[in-house]
Amino acid sequence: NYDWFGPTADPNENGPDAATMGQYPIVIWNCYDYWWGASQGMPPCLTSTDQTEIGNYIGSGGSFWFIGQDAVYSGVPTSWLNTFFYLQSVTEDYAWNAPSLTEQGEAEIAGITCTFTCDYQSNGFFSDDLTPASGAHTVLADQTYPGNNPAILYPGTDYKTTFWTVDGRGPDNWDNWKAMVQGIINTLGVGEQKPTKVSQVNLNISPNPLKTQTRISYQLPKKGHTFLALYDQTGRNLMTLVNRVEEAGAHAISLRTKNLANGVYFIRLENGTVKETKQLIILR
Repeated sequence: NYDWFGPTADPNENGPDAATMGQYPIVIWNCYDYWWGASQGMPPCLTSTDQTEIGNYIGSGGSFWFIGQDAVYSGVPTSWLNTFFYLQSVTEDYAWNAPSLTEQGEAEIAGITCTFTCDYQSNGFFSDDLTPASGAHTVLADQTYPGNNPAILYPGTDYKTTFWTVDGRGPDNWDNWKAMVQGIINTLGVGEQKPTKVSQVNLNISPNPLKTQTRISYQLPKKGHTFLALYDQTGRNLMTLVNRVEEAGAHAISLRTKNLANGVYFIRLENGTVKETKQLIILR
């Protein structure tokens, strides 16, 4: 059971409320490179309403993964981060506009190393060094800037949270990044599950990786409204490919990508209650 919300279109727009988040055992909230704050006449990357709703969700036992390299700089109170993420102190921007960072996993993700390459439009990584309060611990050790820890985790019995100031963008090894993610999700108490599928859409993309064109095929278990779209890594809909009622059976369309930059994208298919998402890579 998963879904995504956003991205929000305006700095003052609130994210999902506690009731919406409460439908899911874990929420991953990514503020990307948002850094504006009071000095620019803007709210922090989490509005005051967001802070309240997230606090209510965590307080009810929800697991929360918060990613925001400039959360502190933008004005998210350290007292709030201490309450819900057990952050004791922070040294901001040890990484200053870094194009890439190599991170070594610790504790629950020890033995896994991954290099992330920034793909933000306007800047690089501005990660913070985090010192955890008692009860929490670090889970990443920066190898590009040794002695800094950009991520902490609180494995409590009342709730479980993790706060990262580095984003897993452009990993050099997808298997290692997947192992990191799975290790964190398992620690947050949401293990990988393989539910019994009552129906499948068998979404397929070939070729993949691709240069300028690919073929997307799928098998619908029954007649119904079909929605097929291309998304970027932020969850933004770049192109709606199908939005209509279709008959059961095999379907296929061609997708031209010559106007899209190299990178990772996602194809998402919805048919009734059946949903499937697959990664699409453009590599020229």
